[in-house]
Amino acid sequence: MGQRLVERAPGGRRVALTLAGELLLEHSAQILAHAEAARADLGALADGRLGTLRLGVFPSIAARLGATLVQELRRALPQIELSLVEGPSDTWLLQRLERGELDLAFAVLPLPEGPFEAIDVHEDEYVLLVGADQPLARTGRAAALDDMRDLPLVRHVGTAAGEEHLRRHGVEPRFVYVSQINSTTLGLVAEGAGAAFVPRLVMDPGDARVRSLELAPPLRISRRIAIVRHRHRRNVPGADELVAVARRAFESV
Repeated sequence: MGQRLVERAPGGRRVALTLAGELLLEHSAQILAHAEAARADLGALADGRLGTLRLGVFPSIAARLGATLVQELRRALPQIELSLVEGPSDTWLLQRLERGELDLAFAVLPLPEGPFEAIDVHEDEYVLLVGADQPLARTGRAAALDDMRDLPLVRHVGTAAGEEHLRRHGVEPRFVYVSQINSTTLGLVAEGAGAAFVPRLVMDPGDARVRSLELAPPLRISRRIAIVRHRHRRNVPGADELVAVARRAFESV
């Protein structure tokens, strides 16, 4: 860089950044992001992957929309080879998107810091899942704050925003189980182990053992789902078509 970036104390045991070093450090994240984007674009060109779309999805989208996304994208873009990659969380997906291992990924807003651009595609409302034979399921009304007090809950990983929402309204969640998998959460609810305060996409509409209850104010809350790309990637085939396909698919949820 033509300037001293570090200072070493006598003996070499202590090292500190100079002012120029601190300034370079501030730019390093963007420098690395550009480098990863360039590596991904050049790798795609060298491998002949300019016609491949590697799409990251988290579990609830994979379960509810995975097949639809694959079918509709193949119909809209028959010349593009689609690779669907399911990850345990959107954090996991964004890490791989930043490293150039994915071309696009679904994630929940707001995004963490990083070289990301997001297009908002869906508002996923929270619901209360209860066993079909539970008293709450037979009331025929929306779940209220009083229903949540002392209600045993199955904690579904990734619903921290919903939990904080409950606390802000004076309800301390009482978790009796913790689950990382949609089907496990639904199974526990169906067996009467507890209810689940989760986004609607976690629900399986074909599971007659579980009922989905709307939420009465002020319990109502939702999460925003977006399609994310690397800000510095140039060649992302099918990005615009994916947004349109995803929005249509979410309308049927």
